[in-house]
Amino acid sequence: MDLTVANTAAPPGVPSCNCADGDDWQRLWNDAESWQGFLDANRAFLRGEMSQSPYYHAQISEETKPLVESLLKLHDYGFLTYCSQPSRDDKDAYFIERDCCAKCGNKNGYHQRKQRAYLSFLFPVGLLNPEAGDAFINELWKDEKLYLSIITYERFCRSGCCRVGTKTISDFPGGWATHMSREAPTYQEAVESEFESSQFIDLDCSYVLDAFMMANPSITSAVNPFIFHVLAEDWEPCDLAQHVIDAAERAGLEKTFPERSDDVGGKHDESSREKEAEDAREEE
Repeated sequence: MDLTVANTAAPPGVPSCNCADGDDWQRLWNDAESWQGFLDANRAFLRGEMSQSPYYHAQISEETKPLVESLLKLHDYGFLTYCSQPSRDDKDAYFIERDCCAKCGNKNGYHQRKQRAYLSFLFPVGLLNPEAGDAFINELWKDEKLYLSIITYERFCRSGCCRVGTKTISDFPGGWATHMSREAPTYQEAVESEFESSQFIDLDCSYVLDAFMMANPSITSAVNPFIFHVLAEDWEPCDLAQHVIDAAERAGLEKTFPERSDDVGGKHDESSREKEAEDAREEE
């Protein structure tokens, strides 16, 4: 994959909410003047300092909290994480008492769930050294402990509502899944039933970028980040963030985006990375 040529120019269904700090969290994203500002705002969201973000209108889930330390480290390389889950293996079925409307179809019963670790993040290809970026991708391809899928595109359309020249490059195996579960009214029925597989990730959907375009179109369209999905090779516990960090280090990517605690909004002057990248494209 040649990054020199490429990119030259709320998850669906997540409800919005009226939060007390609504104006504050929106301000951090709307007023950001660089990718650094996006990264710092997302760091604040991951630490629980904001109740929502452009791509997720709620606080991070309990299962994500143990991953936060590793996710924050990825931001130092410019990677903005927006979706992840740890592995999970319920050793036995357990009873769930559901209090929900009849419309959803879920009833009280016994449930057993397994899930495979995965990680999704935005890769700011226009701001990184092309050779190191290519090397990073190659390092991920070579990692036998994970699968990789990348959504690339040439640019945003003129209206900013879609991507032009979108492609998906993936080595995800046929029949892959992020979850397996089974449930039944009784314990015996549950443990004797087959697991049903499901996929949480859509490898051909770049909808998440719309959330960032709505929050700050100038930064998003200037950086044109690619979408990376990383899936653990099996259902065993796996620190995917550390695998990505190791690949970045082997590729020679530098930690060029450390947190700027004095300016979480990411203010910048005329020498900002985005301005430099934009000027370079205009000169080509």
